[in-house]
Amino acid sequence: MARLLPVAALVAVAVGAPFVMRWGWIPCAVGLVLGVAALFTVPAGRKAERVASWAAAIGAGLALGIAFTVQVAAPNIVVAGQKAAGRQAVATLRTLLWAQDQSVEAHGRAALVGELSAARGFGAGHPLDVPLLRDPFRRLKPGARGGVVDFGGYTYQMWVFGPDGARFTDAAPGGPPTAVPAGAVDWLAYAWPTDPGTTGYRAFCINRYEDILEAADGARYAGAERPPPWDACVTGAGPTARLGEGEGRDGGIWKRWRGKETRRGRASEEGSAGGE
Repeated sequence: MARLLPVAALVAVAVGAPFVMRWGWIPCAVGLVLGVAALFTVPAGRKAERVASWAAAIGAGLALGIAFTVQVAAPNIVVAGQKAAGRQAVATLRTLLWAQDQSVEAHGRAALVGELSAARGFGAGHPLDVPLLRDPFRRLKPGARGGVVDFGGYTYQMWVFGPDGARFTDAAPGGPPTAVPAGAVDWLAYAWPTDPGTTGYRAFCINRYEDILEAADGARYAGAERPPPWDACVTGAGPTARLGEGEGRDGGIWKRWRGKETRRGRASEEGSAGGE
């Protein structure tokens, strides 16, 4: 028995180690148990058997550790990182909401990212003396549907809607500035993964009512070259109406972020109901 346990342990590890990512973890686990058992049963004087036992136990432990890291721990770390990036993206969209609130209050209209960050003049005037958005939003880059910004693993784009229904977004760097008319108070902002599956896992959108939706399909949009259409998350009557759960105009399903309505959204709904 003192000789058979180390040999059996080594054989089990040798068979399982090359296939440890699939079924091989079973013989590796058996080899680990046999190797440890051999260490307790093989006399100290049998050096060869004890060396074999140690080799089997250590080899099985390493193989199982690698398999666990690759198949369980690493994916969980990636998912946790993507969730954190998604939370940061929503926080950034709320920063855009705050900046738009300030713009409407001070200038009578919503503004584009380049205006809010003072990367460009506000309308036909000079850039804002005090930018409403921090530095990353000064770095506009060309996108498939206008200027976009990459920040924290997500790509952002703003759409502003005029009183007559016309829509406006940032021009790409080097292009003529976009003229947003007075009275434009409705807007939509999007955040979607710059590299889906690595930096994030789904797209988000927000409007002036703080309706925050997330796309159920996380692989639809990617970086500057695959942005969402301007009306992707519009689930209601139009881009200036409240956003609710349902099918967006991009054909995908959009749902409330974390399944909840925000306080501003509830207040808007209650105010509308009270005015009827």
